[in-house]
Amino acid sequence: MQKFFIFLYIGIALSSMSTAQANIQSHESLRKAVVSFLETETQDTQDTEITVREFDKRLRLHQCSSPLQTFWPLGNKRLGSTTVGVRCSGDKPWKIYVGAHIHIYKTVWVSKTGLNRNQVLDLATVSKEKRDITRLTAGYLLSDTPIEGMQIKRNIPANHVLTNIMLDSQKMVKRGERVTIVSKYGGIEVRAAGVALSDGSKGERIKVKNTSSKREIEAYVSGRHLVLVTL
Repeated sequence: MQKFFIFLYIGIALSSMSTAQANIQSHESLRKAVVSFLETETQDTQDTEITVREFDKRLRLHQCSSPLQTFWPLGNKRLGSTTVGVRCSGDKPWKIYVGAHIHIYKTVWVSKTGLNRNQVLDLATVSKEKRDITRLTAGYLLSDTPIEGMQIKRNIPANHVLTNIMLDSQKMVKRGERVTIVSKYGGIEVRAAGVALSDGSKGERIKVKNTSSKREIEAYVSGRHLVLVTL
């Protein structure tokens, strides 16, 4: 008889726990609501992945009697780490904010080996890799950016994402070097010897000194040891 009452008590307790759990909004339903919302919001963006932060196990919300509503909190950013609001407008309303992350993957340039300052880039030293650009706070260069022949501005370790500030156009002219000054006027071209007064990449304007006249003029770098003056 005593065993019967023990089993009866356990059965009632389990039944009460089951009923209580049935009245609680599951964490999985909250996660699915957030993922569905963010997938809709990012449907025009290629190569995305959405992760939702783990819920506190102590979070217990009443089972909503109406469909869950999801929304962007005011002023919330919509890339990378973000927050989504979930609201219940049922008999026992509630509202929470759920942390998530929208990962966006793009193919970028990455150093295959260690790169040294002033080194000229060739494609054997770099590779194209997919990275989560929401994590690349320092910037990145997409794989369709032409970088071959550019010059490294500082040492770069291997497996490092390349950025604009790490690279510079290769110097076609260096300070103190002899250059050929080409002057064009209409169909006439005149060449003279000169000395570069500063470094210059292709298309960059620098000062040069005409060796014969000793005059300092400004010219555009047009090639290796070659500058152009347009009259």
